[in-house]
Amino acid sequence: MVPYGELRDFNHRQLVIWMVDTMEEFEEDFASVADMNVEFRGHFILLLRGEFVWKEILERFWDIGVTNVVMLVEVDGGKGVAVEGYEPFQEDCCRCVAPKVVDRCVAGVYDEGGYGRLFDNYVRNLQGCSLKIATFTRLPFIEVVEDGEKRKVLQGVEGEMLATISKKINFSIEVMVPTGDEVWGQIFPNGSGVGAVGMVVQNEVDCTIGGFVPYPELMQFTSSSIGYYKTDFVFVVPEEFAEISSLNQITNPLGKWIWIAMIVVLGMTYVVIVTFDYPLVGHFSDTPALTLYRTTLGDSLPSLPRGNFFRFLMFLVLYYTLVIRESYKCSMISHLTEKRHLNDISTIETMISAGYRFALTYPLYNLLFKDTLQLDQSVILLKDEEYSRGLEQVIRERRRIAMISIPEEIVDFNHRHPGWINFRVCGENLLGFHFSVYFRRSSPMVREFNRLVQRLLAGGLMGKWHSTLLNRRYQATTLNDEPATVLTNGHLFSGYVFFAVGLGVGVLAFLLEVVSTRSARIRKVLDLL
Repeated sequence: MVPYGELRDFNHRQLVIWMVDTMEEFEEDFASVADMNVEFRGHFILLLRGEFVWKEILERFWDIGVTNVVMLVEVDGGKGVAVEGYEPFQEDCCRCVAPKVVDRCVAGVYDEGGYGRLFDNYVRNLQGCSLKIATFTRLPFIEVVEDGEKRKVLQGVEGEMLATISKKINFSIEVMVPTGDEVWGQIFPNGSGVGAVGMVVQNEVDCTIGGFVPYPELMQFTSSSIGYYKTDFVFVVPEEFAEISSLNQITNPLGKWIWIAMIVVLGMTYVVIVTFDYPLVGHFSDTPALTLYRTTLGDSLPSLPRGNFFRFLMFLVLYYTLVIRESYKCSMISHLTEKRHLNDISTIETMISAGYRFALTYPLYNLLFKDTLQLDQSVILLKDEEYSRGLEQVIRERRRIAMISIPEEIVDFNHRHPGWINFRVCGENLLGFHFSVYFRRSSPMVREFNRLVQRLLAGGLMGKWHSTLLNRRYQATTLNDEPATVLTNGHLFSGYVFFAVGLGVGVLAFLLEVVSTRSARIRKVLDLL
């Protein structure tokens, strides 16, 4: 037996017996109950003596989320005792909390009056009362719209799920949209909060719905249903073609080792020609370099070699260069007519090296990157209201900024804007989290919500929605969904440059040969003179 404020070893299913003599004593000690209370599934047993306002006592417990109170009340002038409990949602009064006699004992005799059961912290029927839900538009999961009577109603898969549950538990939905800079919101260590979850802990609404990353304060001050959907945070960027240089366009049709093998073969051939003083017949008899050039690109020889060995050698070189040259032509056509590749965003390190900056909200940055230097100076911190406009701004201005999001949101965004360039999803997942319904601490509606959510999941509600959403990926316009390319002079510009360089080299070699021949003739004439 210890004072409640000094209780440290807190068992969720234990009994807490609280002996109170006066209403003033109850008011004085109730603050410590509110401070110490956590999610509690046992029972508070109040031993009350004297004059008390029973309904007010129950309402005070209801305000802090304690619905499992049992009161032992003196009756018949102290001759008997009655066990009284809750009756939270009544047919004639929404959100009214009234005492309910469970058992009576008068003058030592048990009264078998057929009283009701003790409230088991399990609401099965809300008697048509309204359930206040803090939420906001988060496509594609939920959308807040106005009906013909200017009332806020919910659409989307989460709205459909809540509508189905409301029919089973018999309640109406009252939508309350958070205002201010923080719409998702967060709970602070002192128990206060902002945004949707802040409205829950401050008892302004009954619950909020959506995906929240668990953190200690959220788990301490709220009670959540089972998760009905799981997704991951990822970085997303606008589609952008990979940059490729003219040199890469020329060399890409053949692999690295083919180029190396070709250089080795031609180099060895040139060495053999020079070493063995390659005997040639004709005008270019002393130019082995020109012979090798004509063999490689022209599929011919400028002069006929003497000797069977050298003829067989040049035949092998001609055959090898023919195979390489024709393979290069076919591969070049395939390379130029294929769809262009998109830039690489497979990892965060790759995106950082490519010059991307990263836009996050303050809570997500503190959760994911606060204690790491991975992003360093590449971070742009935004508020929730700024982030909601960020996707459209980035894609319209074609800025190299990666924004944190979830794949489902990007699939829906691309589907709703088919004329725009798509967003792409980074291949590295940052953090997985579940979607749940979050109630205030120890809410008696959690168990019934869990039962109905499980039935909806078993019926395939989320599975059908997920498969339908993913099918939209294949209907969206994309930069990489273009028809086969028709070759133009622009595609062959690099080839023209290469041809011009080769032609220039050939003309230069020819001029050198002419000059050399003329010089030799002039020297002979001078010798004769």
